[in-house]
Amino acid sequence: MKKTVLPVTFLALLLGATEGWSAEDRFYRFEIRQDELRGAPDFGFLNRPLAASDRIFVRDGRFMRVGADLKPNTRDDERVRFFGTNAVFGGAFPEEKDAVRIARRLRRLGVNLVRLHHMDSSPDKDPEQARSILTTDPYPTLNRVSVRRLRAFLNALKAEGIYVDLNLHVGYTFRPAVDKVPAMPEGVSFPTQSKPLHVFYPRMVELQLEFTRRVIDALGLRGDPVLAMVEINNESSLVDSWQRGGLDRAAQGEYRAEL
Repeated sequence: MKKTVLPVTFLALLLGATEGWSAEDRFYRFEIRQDELRGAPDFGFLNRPLAASDRIFVRDGRFMRVGADLKPNTRDDERVRFFGTNAVFGGAFPEEKDAVRIARRLRRLGVNLVRLHHMDSSPDKDPEQARSILTTDPYPTLNRVSVRRLRAFLNALKAEGIYVDLNLHVGYTFRPAVDKVPAMPEGVSFPTQSKPLHVFYPRMVELQLEFTRRVIDALGLRGDPVLAMVEINNESSLVDSWQRGGLDRAAQGEYRAEL
C-alpha cells in the first residue's frame, strides 16, 4: 500500500503545479522560418540567375550549359547537375504574390530544376481556379489565368537560377463529343488519360502538336534559358500497354483499325 501512495501523491502534486500553465509554458516553440534560412541549411549559393549563356544542351549523355559564346560544343561549355522537384496540378500556377517567395525557398533548399507536371490533367471549368493550363473547352484551349501565373513563376524561378522541365501529355483524357475524336463502341469505357491511343491516333497527335505550339508561344519559351527540357509523353507507350495486356482493351473500334 505504501508503495502506491507515494507515486500517486507525487502525480497529484505535479498536476496541481501545472494546472495554471499555459500552452506557451508547457511547450518549447519550434519553427523553421524558410524565408530566413542562413548558414549551413542555405544552399542558395549554388545557383545564379539564368542568362542566355546558361541555355542547356546535351553532350555525351550529360547536361551542359552553352557558355559565354552561346554556342554548344565549344571550350567554354559547362556541365550542370540537376537537383529537382515537382510542381504538380495547381502547384505550377501559384499566385504572383507567392511565386517569388516559392522560388527563393527552392533555391535555398538546393533545387535548380522544377518539373511542371500534371498541368493538363484537370481542366478548369472556372479559369480562376487555375489548377490546369487547360480549360474544359475543346482541347487545347489554354487557361489564360494559369498561363499568366505560370509565366510569372518562370520569371521568379529564372531569377533564382532554377530551370524547368515542361511536361506535355500527362493526364489529359480526350473527350469524343468535345474534341472530335472517335467514341468507343457501346459498353466500352474510354481509356484513362487516353493511354495509349494518344500515341498513335492521328487526330490526337495533331491536337497535341497544337497544344505544344500554344503553350510554347503563350509562355514565350522559344530561346528562353529557363526551359531545360520537355517531356512529350508521360508513362505511356504501345509496348508497355501491350506488355500489361491493356492494348487490346484500349484499341477498340476505329482505333483498332488505325493501329
